[in-house]
Amino acid sequence: MEKGHEVTNIWNAKRRSTNRPLPLHFLHIKPHPTNKEIYHITTLLHTMVTVEAPHVKRAIPQCMCCQKYGHTNNYCRNSPKCVKCAEQHLTSECPRKFQDTAVKCANCRDQHPANYRGCMIHKKLKQQLYPKLRDRYLTQKPIPT
Repeated sequence: MEKGHEVTNIWNAKRRSTNRPLPLHFLHIKPHPTNKEIYHITTLLHTMVTVEAPHVKRAIPQCMCCQKYGHTNNYCRNSPKCVKCAEQHLTSECPRKFQDTAVKCANCRDQHPANYRGCMIHKKLKQQLYPKLRDRYLTQKPIPT
C-alpha cells in the first residue's frame, strides 16, 4: 500500500438479504508499530475514505439445541429442550405447531419463549459480560499511590 501498511487480505462486505456488495471493505494488515496511523488516512487512490476499527458484537450466543447461553448447537453436549414448551425435544419436533400463549422458558421457567431477550437470565448475563460504563468505573480497583 502506498501509505506504508502491508495488506494481507481485502474483502467487500455484502448485504445479508440480497448478497449485493456494500460500499464497505474489510482489510487485514500485517502487525507493525505504525498501524495506528491507518486511522488518520482520509484519501486513498483519489477517493475519500474513513478507516474504523471493527465493531464488537455484543450478542450472547444461545444454543438452539438446549437453549442455554454461552455456546451454540455445534458444541452442545446437553439434552435438547424446546424453545416453546421447555420439554426435552427439539423445537422442530414440538407438537405445538401454531402460536400459543402457553409458552415456557427453558432457562427461567417464566411465561415466554427461551429466545426472548427480556428474559431475566439473558439480562443478568448481558449485565455481567457488558457492564455499563458507570458500573465498570465503580468496580475498577483504585490505583495505588
